[in-house]
Amino acid sequence: MTNYAKLSKSELLAHIEKLNAQLMSYQGVAAFCEFFMGQNQNIPIVDHASANALARFQHLPSCDGMTLKNYFDILSIILDFTDTLLLVLDESGKVMHVNRSLKEVFGYEDTDVLGNHFWDTFIATQNQERVKKSLIAFYEKGYVKSCEYFWRTKSDQKLLISCAYKMLTGPNNEMKYAAIIGRDITDIRYTEEALRDRERQLGLIIDALPVLVAYVDLKECFRFNNRAFEDWFGYSHEGVTARTVTHVLGEQIALYVRKALAGHKQSFEALVSDSVTGNRYISASALPHLGEDEQVKGVVFLASDISEQNRAERRRSSRLVELARVSRVSTIDEMATALAHEINQPLCAITSYAQACERMMNYGTGGREEIASAIKAISQEATRAGEIIRGIRRFVRRDTSKRSKVDINAVIEDAVNLVEPELNRYYISLSLQLGEGLPLVVADSIQIEQVVINLLRNGLEAVVASDSKTRQFFISTMDEGCVEVSIRDNGVGIDPKIVDRVFDPFISTKSNGMGMGLSISRSIIESHGGRLWWVPNQAEGATFKFSLPAAR
Repeated sequence: MTNYAKLSKSELLAHIEKLNAQLMSYQGVAAFCEFFMGQNQNIPIVDHASANALARFQHLPSCDGMTLKNYFDILSIILDFTDTLLLVLDESGKVMHVNRSLKEVFGYEDTDVLGNHFWDTFIATQNQERVKKSLIAFYEKGYVKSCEYFWRTKSDQKLLISCAYKMLTGPNNEMKYAAIIGRDITDIRYTEEALRDRERQLGLIIDALPVLVAYVDLKECFRFNNRAFEDWFGYSHEGVTARTVTHVLGEQIALYVRKALAGHKQSFEALVSDSVTGNRYISASALPHLGEDEQVKGVVFLASDISEQNRAERRRSSRLVELARVSRVSTIDEMATALAHEINQPLCAITSYAQACERMMNYGTGGREEIASAIKAISQEATRAGEIIRGIRRFVRRDTSKRSKVDINAVIEDAVNLVEPELNRYYISLSLQLGEGLPLVVADSIQIEQVVINLLRNGLEAVVASDSKTRQFFISTMDEGCVEVSIRDNGVGIDPKIVDRVFDPFISTKSNGMGMGLSISRSIIESHGGRLWWVPNQAEGATFKFSLPAAR
């Protein structure tokens, strides 16, 4: 007899072809092979050539002397090429054959299983009776659905096996066999359960987040959302998923979602109107979800309710505006002497020119041109006085903060015009080095002007207190990626006792100072998205600098 175990796969297939005229008798095993090749195609057993050879079994002629064992020897070697688990049972449920894969997975040898009942060897005690009954029912009906249950290894480890059954008969239907084809799905089920646990955990985490989370499909419909999203809008889960983005969030936000569906990440703040809760502000992001093909599959929508932050910011801004106005009034009060002197000059000139005109008209000593010249001078001096008054009124008026694109150089020039009388009073020279072509900044020009005046007046006091023979100010502006303003003096510098607290409120070296000027100035600059700082000069004095972001 041929030793099939020593044949190579190609030799074995060739030998099977030689049996083409001999093996017509064993239709039951042929049906078993057909079952492997047909009904169980989802589990690849052998390659295409093997399948073709096995498929011919049911058409082979008979061969005298060929026994069923010979047939199973051939079949078992072929089926040892696969990782599928295979058992063949007789009608009493005893194991007749197991393939190599099953023995390797379960740790058994032929002597451990052959001739023993299937359930006694492979099934845990508590499940043996159920499996036995299902096998008896299979023998009676010839059919049973595929099933999953735990099998037991030799080391008593439990493995979850997915099984399929096939009824096999002898040549005259006088003997019944049961073929059980199995696949170890333990790792698959553990992985699936782990994924389900992870999904449940992620769901709990997402539901616990204080942010709104949702997923929008290509049709702009909601497919997923967390509990915070439902609570915020007052919808049930079904109520959200039955609606579109436009219906729930409004057309403005829907435009951002459409841009994200086009592949562009969006971050924005928006107002959401609701008939029940009113207007609320959100800070949101719409993130494109890309599939493996790099095509957009949907959008992840994330949002936070910033209504309270906005209200707090408005309150803070309102307090800052009022505090800044009070500071400006205080500043004007401190500058009153110099301003009065500045206003007095055009008023005195107006009086002198008016009296001259009166004398010329009374005595007839002046000609028409002289009187006209005096009247023109009166008009010019009146205009000059009016400009000073308007500048003071503009600086101290009560108004809400209004931001627009402004030229920082123009703001500095307005501030200098107000401070110039004081500079002249103390004989302080001022040099302006204003950069050309600077980008505009988005700012409240009055508040920025106040910062410049505060810095100039602080510097003025430091210069007056110094022993320097020359009293100087230098103001420069430049483009450093942002607009940067520098105000440098040659005064006494910053008192070493307060160098680390210069911008703290109520810090002042003046006996009558409140110490709010620099603190307010820093708040104003920071509210504009900028920064205010100072550096000591190498020689004497200090330089205060602030930066503002350029307008886009």
